[in-house]
Amino acid sequence: MTKLFAFVALVALLLSGCTTLSPAEVAAQDQDTCANYGFKPGTDAFAQCRLQLAEGHHIDDVRQRAAIADSLQQMSNNLEANRPRTCNANTFGSGYSSSTTVTCY
Repeated sequence: MTKLFAFVALVALLLSGCTTLSPAEVAAQDQDTCANYGFKPGTDAFAQCRLQLAEGHHIDDVRQRAAIADSLQQMSNNLEANRPRTCNANTFGSGYSSSTTVTCY
């Protein structure tokens, strides 16, 4: 139960970072950013500024998705490694000549 709670808490934490702006809001911010840098709308420099900002957003998105995928994979690995196992032990022979075979699944 503790592991399930930890899993749910981690997913909630990861998703809390997903409060994103709409494309129109991002475009308005980028417009303002480039204008604040001193670029004039309609110029090649302004267009280049907007393009660089858009590429930066894309790189950030890719990194965030990769981080989430890595976290989910790690959680999956942890759940698999810590899952309950059933083991059977069979002892053959007696005394010093005995041997035990353990099979887990």
